[in-house]
Amino acid sequence: MVRLRVVAGLFGTLIAVALALAVLDWTTLARAFAQLSFRVLATAAALSLLTTLFLSIRWAVLASPPGTSFGRREFHDALVSHVFNLITPASAGADAYRVIVASDRAGGRGRAASLVILERILGIAGYAFVFHVCYAWAGLEGDAAAVFSAALPVFAALAALPFVAMLLARLIAAHTHLWLEARTPAALKAMLAGLVSVSPVRVATVLGLSILGALMWLACVTVLADAAGVGLDRAIVGMIAIVTEFSRLLPISVQGIGVREATFAILAAQAGGSSEAAFAACATAYALHFTLVAAIAFAARCSIEFLPHLASEIKQRADQFLRGVR
Repeated sequence: MVRLRVVAGLFGTLIAVALALAVLDWTTLARAFAQLSFRVLATAAALSLLTTLFLSIRWAVLASPPGTSFGRREFHDALVSHVFNLITPASAGADAYRVIVASDRAGGRGRAASLVILERILGIAGYAFVFHVCYAWAGLEGDAAAVFSAALPVFAALAALPFVAMLLARLIAAHTHLWLEARTPAALKAMLAGLVSVSPVRVATVLGLSILGALMWLACVTVLADAAGVGLDRAIVGMIAIVTEFSRLLPISVQGIGVREATFAILAAQAGGSSEAAFAACATAYALHFTLVAAIAFAARCSIEFLPHLASEIKQRADQFLRGVR
């Protein structure tokens, strides 16, 4: 089954890329890529790094041990986990990694699994909130295209997901009968306990970090879109980027390659922009982001072995120096 999904994903990617390249004008596409200067790429890279940083801090706050507001080990786990999204569909790799390594964390894997689900919900809600802000901004300028109006109810429902999830978890935990409790699996009990233990203040903090991460990502895409010459207002580009991010999660291609660029280009064209410039901006944004994520994860992973060794070496040299002075 896994092999079948991989093959289907590869075919989906190849078909999406082939269709996009067949429709787009290659000369205009090459010109759009050429307009992305080093300064633009550096700015986009900085915003991409901030996106990863905010998302890692989000997990460190949400999964921090009881009695603390920030988990250093959890922050490190989040940095390393991002690289697994490069090789797994629907960005599930980071979730699975954080659950697996939580065996010796507070609450164990059951708590980690529940918090991963809650983080996903809060992340979706953050994007939904930003979508509404972009739509309102575009409406004030008279540029809110009809193609985005149909998505408003969907994003409104997504924005309410965290509150519904927390309310249901507390109701279930408070009204569990003894007979049902005795027959509830231990893993499910741990997941419910993990959800109930999250305070409203922490949920609000994590939601705020989700919104900041979404804004940094939209700023990254907007910088590239402006430079490539998409020709759309930033609020419109922001809405397109959010819809594209959700389309990337569909398990119909490898990491959404081809699908995300095609989605971005189609929506940009419907809004009156350049599809070639949109394709170039989107492809560059994700390629740059994934490259940086891989570099950050590699650096974080190496620090586990390198930094303690370096500290031990420095201490040994210092002791030798002090003995020589004496």
